[in-house]
Amino acid sequence: MNQTEARRLAEAHVHDGMVVLNERSAECEFGFYFAIDSRTHQETGRCEDILVGSCGVLVDRANGNVHPLGAAFPLEYWFEAYRRHLHLPCAVVVTKVRDRQRAAESLLRLQMSFVVPEEAHGTVWRVPQHYGLKDFLRSFEKLPARFEEQKLIFRLHEIEKIEKGGDLVIQIFPSSPP
Repeated sequence: MNQTEARRLAEAHVHDGMVVLNERSAECEFGFYFAIDSRTHQETGRCEDILVGSCGVLVDRANGNVHPLGAAFPLEYWFEAYRRHLHLPCAVVVTKVRDRQRAAESLLRLQMSFVVPEEAHGTVWRVPQHYGLKDFLRSFEKLPARFEEQKLIFRLHEIEKIEKGGDLVIQIFPSSPP
């Protein structure tokens, strides 16, 4: 896929009233980045018309998927998170624990969850529950400990802290191949 094809995908993805900017695009290791703005702001130049809450979109070179980016983090954050496949459901595997308590507290900051199916009135509800400190401590009894289908796109900083600390060793990879 080239940049022109990626731009067409990005333009098809953005909502009415938004435009893909020509001057703010970049090729990156996994695809293409395009900044977006409101059509009104581009036409008027008024600050009150600027698009708020979006950093742009990434177009995946391999499959053409378009991923909207929020404005909570700088562009470099999103590039690193996508490079690590954190935009996909991930498996977190704990392979080594040095300090059980601090390791459990570190994992708690990832806000990982699991699903408990509950039946009510003929419907099975999939109710997410967050792992607690006791769950992590119990999981350390038999390593490797696996936590499947985790949503980690907003947890890059916490993951980096875990990697720099010495309390545990984790591996993170997509639950399904990217």
